[in-house]
Order: sequence, then structure tokens, then C-alpha cells
Amino acid sequence: IKISVLCDRDRAVEAVRAVHAGFGLHEARAGQPAVGFGAKPRQMRVTAPREELERDVVARLRAMEDIVVSEIVLDAAQSRVTLRNLPDEPGVAAAVFAAVAEGGIMVDMIVQNVSRRGHASLSFTVPRDDVDQCLLLVRAVMEDWPEAEVSFDRDIARLTVMGIGLRTHTGVGERMFGALAAAGINIELINTSEIRMSAVVATESGERGLACLTGAFGLA
Repeated sequence: IKISVLCDRDRAVEAVRAVHAGFGLHEARAGQPAVGFGAKPRQMRVTAPREELERDVVARLRAMEDIVVSEIVLDAAQSRVTLRNLPDEPGVAAAVFAAVAEGGIMVDMIVQNVSRRGHASLSFTVPRDDVDQCLLLVRAVMEDWPEAEVSFDRDIARLTVMGIGLRTHTGVGERMFGALAAAGINIELINTSEIRMSAVVATESGERGLACLTGAFGLA
């Protein structure tokens, strides 16, 4: 439901205007984005179950902020791609995800670290069936950045805690991460939004993680 980025505060207004113009929001009726908007069959194959679940959660719990977690979801058909030593400069993320989108590959989680010495690392997840094509596209873009390196994990699992009010209720993350820690399950990536909190774990830990989170949130 959203993509958020952090930028320098003194360029905040400029950034808002750039995104506003990029999506054509100044027009009476904004058009469809030109990049990556041709993969509806693949999108439905990969994301329809989760989107339907999110819509159902919103419909049922919109006025019930006291009910926080309603569902725990396991997706064991994802892969992780990580790009290291990327130049920390404008246009790098745009180039990476433009290439991936034009390949018709749906990206789910995106995590970028804080820049160090002018370089950053970027990790994202894609459907396992698409990871080989994704790597080809990414490596072609990375030819412009000789110091950059790519790695991937073909087999990962994503555990998602879903519900309304995750932003306004404390303790959801503590309970989720505490339950996984108690089960000895290491977390590789974390991603959040207003209605879901996701963690990437090893594939072999997926079912065990699902069981421990289901118990931790009383959904058994």
C-alpha cells in the first residue's frame, strides 16, 4: 500500500514536488505509470492472495483499532537479491528497479541500509520463479558500477503479521521478534506498513516460525 523513503530535510519540499510530478498528480486524471505496468497476469499470480487478504482485513477491522493482529501468513516461494557497494547517489535505485519492472518481475520487500563511505547495500525479494531473470537484469545495470557486488538466496520464507493499527499499538514487533528469537529463528530482513509487519527467514524455518507466531498472537 505504500513505498516510503528518507531524504535530507532541507530537500523535502523538492522531493515531494518531484514525486508529485513523476506520478502526474498535477493532472486532472493521472495516467498509469509507464514503467512496469504490463504484468497483470504475473501480478495476480504472485500477489493476488495477499492483496485480497489485505482488503479483507481493512474491510473487517477499519473501525476496530483495538483488534491488532488478525492473520499470520507464510510465503515460502520467495528469493532474496542483495546488491552491495552501490554508489550512494541519486538514480541508483531508480535504475535497478526500472530494469526489474521492465522485466515484468514483481518486487515485494525492499530494504536499503544507511550509507557508509559513499556506498550502500540494497536487498529486495522477488518470486522464486523469477530470480534468475532478475539477476540477469540487475547484473546488466551493475556494469556501470564496477565496485558493486550481487548475491542472492534462492530459498527464503516470508512471515507476515497482518492487522489494523500496527502503527498505533506498541508491542507488536516486540512480540513477533521475541517469539522468533525464542524459537531460535534468525531474521534476515524486516519490512513494515500500516497493516503488516514482515520478516524474512530461512526456508526451513518457515513452518516453525508460522507455528510460533500463531501461538504468540493467540490465533491457533
